Amino acid sequence: MDYNGVTLDGDSLRAIDALHRQDDHRLNTSELRTLLGIESNDRARRRIVKLGDAGLADIDVDDRADTPIPPKRATLTDDGVQKAKEWDLDPDSTNIRSPEDRLQRVERRLTDINERLDEIEAAANKNTERIPGLLETRRLVATLNDYTVKEFDADLGAYYPTESPSE
Repeated sequence: MDYNGVTLDGDSLRAIDALHRQDDHRLNTSELRTLLGIESNDRARRRIVKLGDAGLADIDVDDRADTPIPPKRATLTDDGVQKAKEWDLDPDSTNIRSPEDRLQRVERRLTDINERLDEIEAAANKNTERIPGLLETRRLVATLNDYTVKEFDADLGAYYPTESPSE
């Protein structure tokens, strides 16, 4: 999903949701990592920076942290709070009212799956015995895409890999 010229991936959208669920709409990098299950501190920091670049969060340094280099901290802007309310960000929500909301959720999940598949593919290239499992996963994603196109009349061709992996 693009917003204000910034591509927001699944982790970025989950970060907006996590920030919105906080009473003060504020989290630092370490807190965000814990809430989202992100292993890399750098990945969590990049998501916070993306939210700042998109104008959805104000970024500062968390001076409360007892670390040599204080972590970045994001606080949702008014625009960020509004978008968190408008966008369907809760992955466990069952209260989706419109086809547009359902399509947005499917698009977000497909983007997230594709990102994770790219990570798996990079790891699989290091362990070639895992490639058959990766190919099967790609086929399952394509099936999910076909279902979405049929059921929601959606054009999700952007989520297909640009190159098919060699078998």
